[in-house]
Amino acid sequence: MLFRSLWTSLQLRFIVQFLQKIVSRKQSRITSQSYNMSNNTVKSYTPAEFSLTDSAVEHFASNLDGHLYEGIRLSVSESTGCSGYTYQIDYVEKISKDDLVFNFDKISIFIDPNSFKFLKGTKVDFQLEGVNEGVKFLNPNVKAICGCGESFEIDT
Repeated sequence: MLFRSLWTSLQLRFIVQFLQKIVSRKQSRITSQSYNMSNNTVKSYTPAEFSLTDSAVEHFASNLDGHLYEGIRLSVSESTGCSGYTYQIDYVEKISKDDLVFNFDKISIFIDPNSFKFLKGTKVDFQLEGVNEGVKFLNPNVKAICGCGESFEIDT
């Protein structure tokens, strides 16, 4: 009897998570904006090209709260670690004319055009796992991640 109730509980949990993902995808399509290359401003974009989860938006927005920054800069640079590249997250004090700007509900994300080549298709998430928390890049272009998780190789 205990096994049956545990199994039912796991099934319900799976169904709830599955439905939450579907609702999240539909919401991101509704609120999404597509990218306009001519003026480097995102008027609208396809979520498959670059997106943030709701938890990432909340995390970045709470970090910006009370500060006079323009937004958050995401970039990719060559790594001194095990693999070829690493992600960088910085506050934006000054907007560069070349920045690609992605406006979300409460924040703006700035990406330089060179980094965007590596970030296309990426979904950025903020995850809380037990006592650990952190920003996760779910990047379909990555072909390998070093053992420590700090650097990665890109499929070119």
